[in-house]
Amino acid sequence: MTRRPVFFSTPRPVLLVLLAGVALLAPAAHAARMTLSGEDLDLSVPCTGQVRVVVDPAMKDGATLDSSSMTQVAMHTGKEEAQSRISIATKACAPNGKLTISISPNTGLTIHDSHDTHFVITGTLASLDASLDSTTMDIEDTQSLDLNMQGASSVHIKSLERAAQIVASGTSTLTADTVQLTALSAQLTQNAAMTLSGSSIDALTLVTADQASATILGHATVATVAANGTGEVNIETVSGPMVRSGKGTVRVGAQNGVIYRPTSPPPAPLPVPTTPAPLPSTPVQAPATRTEATATVPAPIVPAPAPIPAPTVPSAPESPTVPQAPIVTPSAKAAQSDNAPVVTSPAANTPVTATPTTSASASTPITAPQTASPTAPQTSPAPQDSKTPAKPIITPAPESTPAPTTPAPATPTLVTPAPANPATVTPPAAGNHSQGE
Repeated sequence: MTRRPVFFSTPRPVLLVLLAGVALLAPAAHAARMTLSGEDLDLSVPCTGQVRVVVDPAMKDGATLDSSSMTQVAMHTGKEEAQSRISIATKACAPNGKLTISISPNTGLTIHDSHDTHFVITGTLASLDASLDSTTMDIEDTQSLDLNMQGASSVHIKSLERAAQIVASGTSTLTADTVQLTALSAQLTQNAAMTLSGSSIDALTLVTADQASATILGHATVATVAANGTGEVNIETVSGPMVRSGKGTVRVGAQNGVIYRPTSPPPAPLPVPTTPAPLPSTPVQAPATRTEATATVPAPIVPAPAPIPAPTVPSAPESPTVPQAPIVTPSAKAAQSDNAPVVTSPAANTPVTATPTTSASASTPITAPQTASPTAPQTSPAPQDSKTPAKPIITPAPESTPAPTTPAPATPTLVTPAPANPATVTPPAAGNHSQGE
């Protein structure tokens, strides 16, 4: 029995290529992890729920398909202009699909034909070249950006460095938190808007048209601005030369009266406590130096004004006790008609000083007293019984006592007022009457 050889009709190289293609598609379809080497990664994933790209510093080059959910992915490598390129694409739309890809820090990322897809890029990306149509994208950090947006695309970048070229149309919006660029070129049309915060741009080229607007909150060294349409261009500071063109509104710096950086209202001042601070429990002692200084410095002595001496009345010398005048009855009054003093009725209620008489039989004449004071004190009449008239009291000078050499003030005598009106008794003068008359 002879055996016949079996010939394969398919060439061997073609079979190997087919087997390799099946091997590339099958892992992606079954969400198997696969890594390929390359310098750039090209993504074409339209209408996919979420595509996460993670920049892994531990990778040297290439990209890794980490996982896929509810998507059919094709991943292969190729060369373009002497550079190896990794391509990942999906076969159909997957609004609820998720895809996770890891790339090295040296791998550039290119995105195209990926409308209605949400991208999340974490880590520091070497470069991004994206063409978006109604796509949303969140980027943590990219060193270079070439972005074309249209439709209702929205891109938010936390940190943008080196250089950037932006073309936006439709209702696209681009916002960046921190911008450190050597060159920026932006062209905005229709209702596109761009806002760059914390910016430092060496060379700025900006073109706007229609209702597009741009706000750059930061510093630009040189700027070339062509503003057309009704949109506005606001630039916080341009330190070098600036070239303007177009009929649109361009505001630069505070001299235009516009505050570009939004400022939050200042916080309300804290209420000042009205209650005084509590005193310390331990009493505070005054410094010793201050106490000593206080003790050593005497208080200024203010001399008291000299008192004005009051007029002094010389005291009268002691005189013997003055006996009380006997009460004169009406019967005895008639017998003493010769010796009765002359009574005159002065004006009512007018006190008059009685002058004592001197006796003619005294051996030594008594000189009328002279007072040193300006005016001798007057004695008000003492009230007496209105029914009994009083006899004037005469104080005889003692014979054994010599007359004083110093003048003495007159001694007031008691005067008894008359029954109706008080009367002053004026004794007869020494030269007119004698004791024997």
